[in-house]
Amino acid sequence: MERNLNQDEIDALYRAAHGLRTGPTRRTRQFDRCDFRQAGQITRDQARAVGGLHEGFARNLGHVLGAHLRTHVEMSVVAIEQLGFGEFTQRLPENNYVASVAVTPIGVSAALQLDLSLAYPMIDLVLGGNGSAVEHPAEVTEIEEQILESIVAVILRELQQGWQPVLDLRFTFEHRQPMAQIMRLMPPHEKVLSLSFELHLAGIVGMMNLAFPAVVSTGLLRKLSESPVYHRRQDDSEIRPRLRQRLLGARFPVELALPPFPVPIRELLEMRPGHVMMFNHPADRPAQVKVAGRAVFEAQAIRQAKLRAALIQSPAKLAKPEGGLRG
Repeated sequence: MERNLNQDEIDALYRAAHGLRTGPTRRTRQFDRCDFRQAGQITRDQARAVGGLHEGFARNLGHVLGAHLRTHVEMSVVAIEQLGFGEFTQRLPENNYVASVAVTPIGVSAALQLDLSLAYPMIDLVLGGNGSAVEHPAEVTEIEEQILESIVAVILRELQQGWQPVLDLRFTFEHRQPMAQIMRLMPPHEKVLSLSFELHLAGIVGMMNLAFPAVVSTGLLRKLSESPVYHRRQDDSEIRPRLRQRLLGARFPVELALPPFPVPIRELLEMRPGHVMMFNHPADRPAQVKVAGRAVFEAQAIRQAKLRAALIQSPAKLAKPEGGLRG
């Protein structure tokens, strides 16, 4: 008699024919998605260390640029990334100032980009103006380029000093890079360390970006990871005991004094050596132990060997408003 098999029986025969077990005994393997574009990215700790290094650079450069331009300049780190140089150039605005920077003794070039919205006010300030903005910036002239070169030299000098404790490199201005030729500095796929800074200048806000090739960024990250100052962030459990130990050795002025009371000027004028001044303070009431001018304890004045001392009795009560002199 002919029998029709259902789908489950067909699957069981198929597994048996191919030597497969019937039943959920095989362990399912788990796979995680891998994005190879993220390989080699800086870690959170490395980004924190790089940020700490360049926060000091930004703070110092703000002071130096302010003195150079004779105006108030604020500068802060806004982004730290590791990306391809081609992606870095694509993010740059169409109208900007880009300069190539020689990094010695390694013998490579880095890139410095400055928004024209900041470049023209800087030029105006150097020429004695008030740093007014330009609504439709035109191409930078040769004279303006020379002024910007002096400003870039100031930036690179402060950058070199900021890196000096970690990596002994020299940064010098090479020449301005037109946007059509900027891709000649580095291969498009080379990983660069991109640092973005925000500048506030004469009421104008703009960006400055730095891009370092892989050979420079690798050396910087390695040195930062070896430095105990930058390579890790201490948590509160480590900082608080050390801070408390430091504070325990701090010194504060302490005095034992009676509460202030008003005295007539007539009595003060009549005072002479040997005169007894009566204080409006009962003899059995304690004096006050003041720390840095603030009453902390009540105590009695005593003698300890050849020294005066204070016998602490209780915490001080809330101080009453001090009265003035009675006429």
